[in-house]
Formats: sequence, C-alpha cells, structure tokens
Amino acid sequence: MRVVIDIPKDFARDYATDKFKDFFSRVSADIDCNGMCGRYEKEISEMFLKAFDDSFVDVLGGLK
Repeated sequence: MRVVIDIPKDFARDYATDKFKDFFSRVSADIDCNGMCGRYEKEISEMFLKAFDDSFVDVLGGLK
C-alpha cells in the first residue's frame, strides 16, 4: 500500500538527515514487551522504519 504524507518544512532537514529512521530505530530498540508497548507496537515501529528507509521526496507533486 502506498501512503503519501506531508512533512512540515520545519522537519525537512530532519527527514533529509534520516532523523525519522533514527527515531523509529530507537523506539523499536526500547520496546522490551514488558511495559505498555508489546510486539504489535514493535512491529509497527519496524514497519515505519522500513517505510522511511524506502521513502523518497516527490518533487513533482505526483499523487493527490
């Protein structure tokens, strides 16, 4: 499935320097399944990590 998101300009540099990937890597590493977050949340964070790893900037404004 393809989802298009708008990232505020204030976070453009964070996106360009892989801060979103770093964030989801840390979240995934911190989930030990003993607290409020379990396997499902870990799988979601890993999915977003891969999604941001495979993401690209659509400079032509493709899908609407």
